[in-house]
Amino acid sequence: MARFEIELTLAMKNNDHELITVVHNIMCFCKEKNDIDEIENRSRNVISSYVDASENIVVFGSANIVVKNEEKEISLTLLFKNIDDFKNEEVNEILDLLLLNEETENTIH
Repeated sequence: MARFEIELTLAMKNNDHELITVVHNIMCFCKEKNDIDEIENRSRNVISSYVDASENIVVFGSANIVVKNEEKEISLTLLFKNIDDFKNEEVNEILDLLLLNEETENTIH
């Protein structure tokens, strides 16, 4: 059985209406490393389960999916939005948390 990794970043609003981000590093398994459809379907199921299980309101997120095999490394990025009526200013605040800080070369969160 082959494996692949997902780094799932969820941007959420907690009970105090604060904007937060949480990063999950997940190891997944698939039958075939070269079957992108299987990897994408399994990834979507895993992402959905994390969004559904969250105690906070998930606003949006990103998933970096990495499949390593002998010849190459395949990387897929999925972006998703969970709430349509979220204000752009609030989304921009969360993006500021996720983006690279040029002075320190680290993310803020």
